[in-house]
Amino acid sequence: MSGTTSTATETFHRQCTTTEPTDSLTPQQQALDERLREWRKSESERLGLPLFSS
Repeated sequence: MSGTTSTATETFHRQCTTTEPTDSLTPQQQALDERLREWRKSESERLGLPLFSS
C-alpha cells in the first residue's frame, strides 16, 4: 500500500477535580442547580430512563 500514511489518534484526558463545581456558585445558583437536579431525577423516573449523572 504505497502512498498511505498512518496517523495517530489523539486522546483527550479530562483532569479530575477535587472540588464540586457548585462550590463556586452563589446561593441563588446553588438553589437553581438543586431544583434542576430534582427535575432531572423526576423526569428520568417518569420516562423510565437512566438518571443523568452530574
